Amino acid sequence: MAARTVWMLCALLVLLLNECSSVNGHVVEKREASDEYDFMGDDPSDDDTLNDAYGEGEEGNTENIVIVTKPQVYNVSAGSTVILECNVEPKGNSAVVQWLRNDNIYFLGSMTTLTDHRIKLVHNTSMAISNVTPSDEGEYKCVVTQKKPLTLTHRVVVTSKPNILDLSATNNGRVHEGNRLVLNCDVSGSPPPKIVWSRQRKGSHDNERLLETDGVFSLNSVTIEHVKPEHSGTYYCYAFNGVAADTRDIQITVLYKPRVHVHRQETNTALNVRTELQCSAHGEPAPYLSWYKDNQLINEGVINDDSHTPLSTLVVVPKSDSDFGTYTCVAINSHGRHNSSVELVQRPVVEDVEADGAKVAWKVHSHLPLEAVQIQAFPFGIDESVSQNPSDISVSLPQESGLKLYEMSYEISSLPAGKYEAIVKAKNSKGWSREPKPVILNIVEQSMYIQRSSVFRGAASMVTGSTTLLLTTLTYLLVRKL
Repeated sequence: MAARTVWMLCALLVLLLNECSSVNGHVVEKREASDEYDFMGDDPSDDDTLNDAYGEGEEGNTENIVIVTKPQVYNVSAGSTVILECNVEPKGNSAVVQWLRNDNIYFLGSMTTLTDHRIKLVHNTSMAISNVTPSDEGEYKCVVTQKKPLTLTHRVVVTSKPNILDLSATNNGRVHEGNRLVLNCDVSGSPPPKIVWSRQRKGSHDNERLLETDGVFSLNSVTIEHVKPEHSGTYYCYAFNGVAADTRDIQITVLYKPRVHVHRQETNTALNVRTELQCSAHGEPAPYLSWYKDNQLINEGVINDDSHTPLSTLVVVPKSDSDFGTYTCVAINSHGRHNSSVELVQRPVVEDVEADGAKVAWKVHSHLPLEAVQIQAFPFGIDESVSQNPSDISVSLPQESGLKLYEMSYEISSLPAGKYEAIVKAKNSKGWSREPKPVILNIVEQSMYIQRSSVFRGAASMVTGSTTLLLTTLTYLLVRKL
């Protein structure tokens, strides 16, 4: 088949050459016959020469084609339709227009090799793209094929709202205390979205933005080294690009061993008096709480007043002195254990000691009658290795008796000016209270009150009396001389 086609083309070429030879021969004969009539008759005119220079013969008057559309940047939202214009003049011409992208020909005149039915030729020379996607972004060229080809370049910028494709965290958001936490927020959109991170800590209602001091930020991720229990909570990824915004959140749980807290380290009570000992614990997962006395398990179980803070209450009614002593609350979870103790005592318990200048205020718990209350004051700032005797100040016992809680205060006036550390102690039949932490007294020197006005009044009285006596004497002498 191919050989036959080649043969036919060769035959056609021979016929054309013969025809040209016949025509040329006829023209030569005609010129020779007419030479004797008009020697200059066949010379071309100036107009003919100009037309031939532009490739135009006597039978046509075709003008050069011009692209009248200017280069543009088309900002198109994803899913919409864009028409890339390429208007030429003169209109109605038979110009062949090509559309290219990355040197790939989309259209050559009306012919195309595209299988994408979203792209069509409109108005003979323009091109339309429907249901635009981000992959359509780029440069498109309109080329007019002629002796001097013309090219028009358009740019298509596809804008699309952010879309968070995935928000992930190390170990699905369950990280052991002290380990590294990495959060990734994969997002699409055009222009490329910016990302902002924030978090709402566990048990809080505040949503706070993550700062440079909170972690290391890199593109669409944030890394927090050495996580702590307070890093638990809800983390948010916000993506925005000026077109729209998107957000997604993820729960982060920091796993750690329990931390136990007793509400009072020392509790005063008496025989046959009902007393409650309380402890709470933090931990992840939530710990299991138990009570021990003298290393013996006496109670186990958890009362959950708060889903985030397990709370255990132990009820004790002492029947003998052996029921007093140290009670220990133990918390256990899969990451470890922790404990804290409370002393159940009959001696007084002094707490909430405060100082204001030379005045001291405090509270005393004692089910048994108080026998003595004392303030011990030590000069502040003296080397502890140096032996020093405190100033013992006895405080009058409260007039009310039979109370379980006494609120007392005392203003010290017996000490010289200076700064002191003061300790408050109380005693009942079971002994002295355990010494609480000292408070600082700041005693200033009291200045003497001088009634200057009385002195002035006395002096004024003396001056007035003297003046009266002098005037009386002078009057008497003047009368005598008269």
